[in-house]
Amino acid sequence: MVKAQSKEYSAFGGAVFLCNHLTRKECFNKKIFGLSPHCADFVEKVKAGTTLFLYDVEQCKLHGVFEATSDGAMNIIPDAYGKRRYPSQA
Repeated sequence: MVKAQSKEYSAFGGAVFLCNHLTRKECFNKKIFGLSPHCADFVEKVKAGTTLFLYDVEQCKLHGVFEATSDGAMNIIPDAYGKRRYPSQA
């Protein structure tokens, strides 16, 4: 008998991350979305396979659809975003 493997699913169907002209390019180049430390609980609910969108708050433009390739966590790429600190990453 083969037992079905359980897969850990995201707590929600998708997530929207925010960017501006300073962070948008880095999101696309490094393939990482980040939020400030107070959003850690939200980002840690993102699991591999979760549908993601990137909303540019200056252009009022939604980019996507993207798919998380790993679970959300703190400092996946520690030097992402330079002096701006967005350690909650997916």
